[in-house]
Amino acid sequence: MKLLILAFCVSVLFNACSKKAIYHEVKVPIKCDIEIPTRPSAHLEALEYLRALLIYTETLENDLKFCTQTKPNP
Repeated sequence: MKLLILAFCVSVLFNACSKKAIYHEVKVPIKCDIEIPTRPSAHLEALEYLRALLIYTETLENDLKFCTQTKPNP
């Protein structure tokens, strides 16, 4: 009788853990072939440098958005 109760307890313990399937999203790094634009020279005037720097950051953001777009699975 003790063996039967022990077997029942062990089966309940192991069975409680086995029915849960947990799925996690896994991010996979991908290689993106983009050319890094050259950073504007700091020797420009303040407004010219700011304008060139904003164009530089916008170009980088657009390139990175292109690389990180999710492609639909076929």
